[in-house]
Amino acid sequence: MRNEREKGSLLGVIRLLRVTGWVILIVLASYLALAGYSAVTLRPNGTGSAEYALLPDGTVTILTTINLSNPGYFAFTQLSIASAITLPNGTSPWLEAVSPSVTLPAQGSAQVPLRFSLTLTSLGPAKALLTQDEVLNESDYLNGTYATFVGFELHAGERLNWGAPFHAFRARAGTPVAEPNGSFRVPVTLSFGNDASFAVTGALLASLTSAGGATCAQVNLPINDLPHSTTNQTLTLYLPSGCSLAGGSLRSTFVAPGFAVPLPPEALP
Repeated sequence: MRNEREKGSLLGVIRLLRVTGWVILIVLASYLALAGYSAVTLRPNGTGSAEYALLPDGTVTILTTINLSNPGYFAFTQLSIASAITLPNGTSPWLEAVSPSVTLPAQGSAQVPLRFSLTLTSLGPAKALLTQDEVLNESDYLNGTYATFVGFELHAGERLNWGAPFHAFRARAGTPVAEPNGSFRVPVTLSFGNDASFAVTGALLASLTSAGGATCAQVNLPINDLPHSTTNQTLTLYLPSGCSLAGGSLRSTFVAPGFAVPLPPEALP
């Protein structure tokens, strides 16, 4: 009889553990399902705009903000955003940034800043940004922890409007005119629009060079161009006798106190 009672008690414990296990499994599955459903409600939404600034060393900073809303029932913790900007004709990342980690409360919102930096003196394949307005592609990768222990990654994208500081830049050299002292007077016209959202302050150095690269004449044009302004200026350079421009070029450089940036040259006949 005793063995029968012990056997019955053991079976009762096993049934209780089985029921408890099923209850725990159902509760955990429900929790994960709710967490998973709530996680997909995360809403990343960029501002669609960016703040640009030109620093004294020739670095342009791009500050964008990703707006996040969490209508779910659990908080996101250690949430960070890794972002990359690619050129319109490129596939590999060109500029990259990582945000600080933030906590996004349940049924709350947050703004996460991203700061990119590019140097005008070393644009490389992005050199066209000096003279061409572009739409840049920004890819954002969100990762962190949700509902305490659920890791996640989410991809979103934005487009940034870039305004060139020397949009449609053009340097043109006119026909040389002989002077009584044997030199030649050469009119040079510099034109461009500052489509950037920052001011451009410094000088344009225009140089007439021979086919061998020797500088025959040069002149500085001081500029202090506000955003969305236009420059169209004709300067006069005096070419000494004996310096031929045949096969040479008109070279232009933007010079600021902390840096210098070459602009597209014009070949001379």
